[in-house]
Amino acid sequence: MALALRDLGCSRVYVMNRTVERGRELCSLVNSWGIDCVATGLQQGVAKAQLLINATPLGVDGEFPIDPGSVGAGLVLDLAYKPVALRAS
Repeated sequence: MALALRDLGCSRVYVMNRTVERGRELCSLVNSWGIDCVATGLQQGVAKAQLLINATPLGVDGEFPIDPGSVGAGLVLDLAYKPVALRAS
């Protein structure tokens, strides 16, 4: 997702994670692609964002993990997935 955003002209990406350390790990990779990546915790939020992308299973049950209005997002993309157990055939 970060590479696609870079190719579309995005210069900064915020990674919001339950644990800031895991977000920093991802940001170190994203930074190596020439994108300014900043890691924050879910409770910290960001001051302003044009686009909010949820790419976690959080929100599958109707509870979106971040209020789009709180970051000023004009566009929200929900890529939430619900893991399913695979059965052996």
